Amino acid sequence: MSRLPVAVVGATGAIGQRFISLLQDHPMFELAVLTASERKVGGRLSDFWRLEGALDPDIGGRELQSLDVKLLERTPLALGSASSRTRRPIAWRRTSHCSFPR
Repeated sequence: MSRLPVAVVGATGAIGQRFISLLQDHPMFELAVLTASERKVGGRLSDFWRLEGALDPDIGGRELQSLDVKLLERTPLALGSASSRTRRPIAWRRTSHCSFPR
């Protein structure tokens, strides 16, 4: 069974890092895209990791990318936080590529 590619928007923030920690070894999801603010783009996730607990070296070594709609269109699911003030998790999915049972 192939894993569902997922983008994490704001991968260096508290919510983004929590998503990564939960999904990095998940059997159903693959961390495909990690985005960050412009000042962190080009850096490695491990340089900004603040959570306790292990970060998979392959995931930590990934280059952070700029948030771009075309980049997100490559993944059927994107997870992130609405803003640093609200810290409410959000999820976006492309219904043409995936569906979730109710």
